[in-house]
Amino acid sequence: MFRYFCSLFLKYDRPIYPIVVFSYDSPKRLDKSSFIVDFPDGQVLNFDYKIVQLNRLNWRDFLQQKNPIAAALMAKMKIDPLERPTVKAQCLRLLVTLKLDPARMYLISGFVDTYLNLDTQEEAIFQSELSTIDLEEQEQPYGNYY
Repeated sequence: MFRYFCSLFLKYDRPIYPIVVFSYDSPKRLDKSSFIVDFPDGQVLNFDYKIVQLNRLNWRDFLQQKNPIAAALMAKMKIDPLERPTVKAQCLRLLVTLKLDPARMYLISGFVDTYLNLDTQEEAIFQSELSTIDLEEQEQPYGNYY
C-alpha cells in the first residue's frame, strides 16, 4: 500500500487518501492497516491507511444506498448462505432503480453474477424472488444484464 501511495503521490503531486478494499471471503479477522519501518534506534516510518473489508460488512446496511458500487460490492459482503439468492436479487433490484446506462448495468450485474454465482437450487429461489419485484422498479428485464 505504501508503494502505491508513493507512486501516485510522486506522479500526480497531490494529496492521496489511502484506502484498500479487501474482497476476499476469508479470513474474517480485521487486517492490519499500517506499514511500519523500525530500526534499533527508532521508528522511521508509520504509514496508516484505511481498510474496507467487505467480508466484515453486512449487505443489508447498503440496501438503501443509491450507489452502483454499493450494489456491486454487496455480492462480496457478509452473507448468510441461505440469503445468497435474496442478496443477488436485491443487488439487481437496486441496480435497476439507479437507471444506469446499459453498459454500466451490464458491467455491474456481471460483477454480481460472477461473485455471487448460484447453484441450481439457489438459482430457482433467485428467479422466484425476481418475480416479486415491483414492476415499476423494472426498467428492463433482468435477463439482459447477466
